[in-house]
Amino acid sequence: SVETTDSTARETPAGSTDYATFVITRSGETDYSQPLTVYFQTSGTAGSPNDSSGAADYQLYNSNGYSIYQTSYYDDGNYVYCYSVTIPANVASTNVELRPTNDATKEDTETVNLQLIATTAYNIDVNASQANATIDDNDHWSVSVEATDSTARETPAGSTDYATFAITRSGETDY
Repeated sequence: SVETTDSTARETPAGSTDYATFVITRSGETDYSQPLTVYFQTSGTAGSPNDSSGAADYQLYNSNGYSIYQTSYYDDGNYVYCYSVTIPANVASTNVELRPTNDATKEDTETVNLQLIATTAYNIDVNASQANATIDDNDHWSVSVEATDSTARETPAGSTDYATFAITRSGETDY
């Protein structure tokens, strides 16, 4: 099964962290003496780590802090592209951290859905086969314009009288 213990991740400046956490749990078996590799896919509005445009909005990490990269497994004559994480021997669950990419792009709240994939090694609890997380953007900025000198006049050659505008960007930014 999978669930989120912290379903909201936030883009944060360097040195700060705010991750979402998925917990993948095995249950029903009485012998946990062997590790269990669990496969999953992600979907949603956030750009995945394997987005071909290079616009990844997050990266996935295992309980040991290592990046989880896309892999594949062979199932019923087809390769399935997905991610995998291993629940260690003598342990019932493991975490998958969703770490947002702190970019300078103003974005709406984005979603990530983690969906477990069935294999011959385990059954999936259909009532707990997927979990959702959101990524909140920290680029809450706006742009304004103000006329600091709103009057411009035609003047004789050699003199000027221009109107002047100030354009200001304000709010949280990643300059």
